[in-house]
Amino acid sequence: QPKTSNSKIESIMKKHGVRYLKQFDHQINTFLFKVTSTAGKNPVKVCNALKEVKEVVFAEANLINRFDYAHTPKDNLFEKQWHLKSKSGIEMVKSADVMASKAWDITKGSRNVVVAVVDDGFDLNHPDLSGPGKIVHPRDFADGDLLPLPVIMNDDYHGTPCAGVAIGEENGEGIVGIAPECAFMPIRFDLTADDNLLWELFDYVGKRADVISCSWGPVPVFAPLNSLLSKQFTELAKSGGPRGKGCVIVFAAGNYNAPLKDYSNSSFTWRHPSGEMKDTKNAILNGHAAHKDVIAVAASTSQNRKAAYSNWGKEITLCAPSDNWHPHDPNAYVAGRGIWTTDNEDFGLGFSENSQYTGYFGGTSSATPLVAGIAALMISANPDLTAKQIKTILKDTADKIVDKNLQNE
Repeated sequence: QPKTSNSKIESIMKKHGVRYLKQFDHQINTFLFKVTSTAGKNPVKVCNALKEVKEVVFAEANLINRFDYAHTPKDNLFEKQWHLKSKSGIEMVKSADVMASKAWDITKGSRNVVVAVVDDGFDLNHPDLSGPGKIVHPRDFADGDLLPLPVIMNDDYHGTPCAGVAIGEENGEGIVGIAPECAFMPIRFDLTADDNLLWELFDYVGKRADVISCSWGPVPVFAPLNSLLSKQFTELAKSGGPRGKGCVIVFAAGNYNAPLKDYSNSSFTWRHPSGEMKDTKNAILNGHAAHKDVIAVAASTSQNRKAAYSNWGKEITLCAPSDNWHPHDPNAYVAGRGIWTTDNEDFGLGFSENSQYTGYFGGTSSATPLVAGIAALMISANPDLTAKQIKTILKDTADKIVDKNLQNE
């Protein structure tokens, strides 16, 4: 107690066999004592005895802690993957990452948890996308077979880097994904697929995958989701997946600095992937990403700001780290580093020519599989979580980024 006299403290020390070592600065009557042999008890029992003394507010053993380093993969490109673990540097701030190492102290995923990446094609022989039990339930809805490989003439270079961000193996070489020990379900489809094919695709995937990552969507026009697909998304999010607790469906918000939903729009200028500038003069709706049961992912930068190109709106669930570029002029300067992930060397195309890895990936296409992989880690740590609970936890625990230099957050 604060008003305990020195003589009383000395009396208590003598009775309980403890010797003075130090007094803690700025703490009234708070000391470190050493238990001597005179006590006849171990330190825990001495503490218990001291707690019974009316003058003693608290007595706790000075325990030895056993800490471990936050997990750091040995994969040689991990140090470049700032989106997993960042530090202060050129065009980068320490808080821009997703704190992957802390998550990996709990789990790096489980082969029992399946992440489906729905995209244009995958290098299934890539060392970071293969391994014992890694690939499960592959399917090619474009060619109608079980080999969803890239087709060179179609420039199918997008799926491989998306998959690496989500589930790249920790194997001592190259990059590592956010959920390296989770299983990978590669699903190839044609981006001009009709609604019936999409229904069949999600029916197949929804029975087998815990998480579904979709780094694609419409341009900024009025593109409502088909009623059949809308109902299917709701059912899958509620009771889909092998656990029956719902599929976590993750969609990219898009890369046009556009609203996901704006029924009052009268004029919005955007750059088509072909390079041509377009103007949408009526309502804008991205029906896939704006669906209430979907996790819609925007992009943030290595400076912990909104990516200049990232679509926005109240329908966004959260953002995740990615690169940065100007939505109208790809040659204009904007600050931000690219994402390191897997690339398509065996198919002679990709983001870094003739390389298994690239540091030039990005867009909400990269942010989306990152969130999908985080959801897979959550399921690995707690398989009882429902898809709805995972979406709520992600929203409630994400850091808030307020970019005062931009109108939209």
